Amino acid sequence: MRSKITRLQRRGAFFFCLALGSLILSNCSTQELEFIDPYEFINNDFDGIGDLPAVNDPEMSFSEPETGEVADAEETLAIIADVLRAASGEDITSQTLTSLERVSVFAESLPASVMEKAESLDALAVANLLDPETTLPANLADLQVALADVSSDIAQLLSQIVLSVDFERFRAANAAIKAPSVYVNPTDVLAQSLVGPCADAANSAYAEVTTTLRGQRDAQLATVEANYSRRILEADARYTARLALHAEDLQVNIDEIAATITQLLDAATHSDSIGEPEIAEELRILALFYTIEARTALMTWNDLVLELLENVLAEEKAAIQERRVLVTTEVTANFNAAKVQADAILTNSLNDCHNQGSGN
Repeated sequence: MRSKITRLQRRGAFFFCLALGSLILSNCSTQELEFIDPYEFINNDFDGIGDLPAVNDPEMSFSEPETGEVADAEETLAIIADVLRAASGEDITSQTLTSLERVSVFAESLPASVMEKAESLDALAVANLLDPETTLPANLADLQVALADVSSDIAQLLSQIVLSVDFERFRAANAAIKAPSVYVNPTDVLAQSLVGPCADAANSAYAEVTTTLRGQRDAQLATVEANYSRRILEADARYTARLALHAEDLQVNIDEIAATITQLLDAATHSDSIGEPEIAEELRILALFYTIEARTALMTWNDLVLELLENVLAEEKAAIQERRVLVTTEVTANFNAAKVQADAILTNSLNDCHNQGSGN
């Protein structure tokens, strides 16, 4: 049996389908809107802040100080050369004879025990007297005091301390060193009291960006501190190495002075061999004077170098600390600038939320 669909049934079916289609379209539209963040504009504003600039902390370089030396007297070296090449007393120059005569005159004011020490002086005795650990006998200690106040024409026959410009430069720099202050972070912005979905979105975006910025800041500051600690250790290592090098230089300098004194004694022996015992005696007296004055000069120079190396270390550590403060301040300033920007965005966002009605 064949059924018929009336016009009324067709019209009812049409309107049913129309209603069903509208309902389906309405549901789809609602589901799509559920995935749209109504406060996405807030996140976009905070995204514009960006990351902190990279930390700028290049490596530091330090020059090695010049420590000087105790130098031999040029006039005494000339005396040695003059006497050793002489075949007789007549070959010795008047300048040498005059210089040795001055030594002899000065020696006349000294105790006889000093002269006896000069007569018995040899390479072993010289090495012993140049050893700073050895205590001078009373008569030679008196000679040491007397030699500190000799006339210039005798002083120029004795060894001299040669200092570099670094001594005064580093001494002055160390005296001027002041401990720089460390930058202190300002307190963070107080938490906002506005509530509601809009305010929650703003505060959440603010918390996310500031947490990222703090993480970047703290990582950069950790790098600055690591560089600081490493550089301080390197400065201490350089100081230790310089001390060791100076100890070697001091011994070399002692050996060089001892070699010069040995040559003076050789010149005295040569003078005896060419029939000039008086000149030989004067050369031995000069050798003793040279030894005692060189001992004083070497010990004084050693103390000055140790002071210099301490001043160099202090200056290096001050420069390292200054760099630490400078870079710390720069990193913190970059963070604060970004945070000021984030604070402004948060304030504007919360104001917008408030204008919408209690943060909703």
